[in-house]
Amino acid sequence: MGDIVKQRILSRASRASSGFTLIELMIVVAIIAILAAIAVPIYRDYLIRGYLTEAQAGLSAVRTAQEQYYQDNRSYQKPNGDCGASMPASTKFSYTCSPASNGQTWSAQASGIAGTAVAGFQYYIDQTNTRKTTGTPPKWTASTTCWTIRRDGSCS
Repeated sequence: MGDIVKQRILSRASRASSGFTLIELMIVVAIIAILAAIAVPIYRDYLIRGYLTEAQAGLSAVRTAQEQYYQDNRSYQKPNGDCGASMPASTKFSYTCSPASNGQTWSAQASGIAGTAVAGFQYYIDQTNTRKTTGTPPKWTASTTCWTIRRDGSCS
């Protein structure tokens, strides 16, 4: 009788160690889902912050070009009414520049293109190097004193 009991115990032990149970697999799936729910938004914000530097660099380049144009022409405005600087080409932002009618002041804006990760962002700069964020997507905070680079409205 003792041998029969030993055989049954050994056969059950070998069956139990032959694979994973459904509950074990579900626990692993739940852990992966929790980690993904935390990691994906953080990674998305990381990518967006990288794209935002494109707008900031573009506006800084516009400011430098505007100052160079002013040094040569004593006006920020071309004879046709446009800004002296050319606007940067970008797949994520559209740039606009507006000189004053007297040609002594200007402002430029970079706006995130709809359908991209930066849609809703709007950055501003002028001849006095005033930098501000005039628009952000939902859940982001805009700053009126700098270019926002983080959700909380903090700047570079």
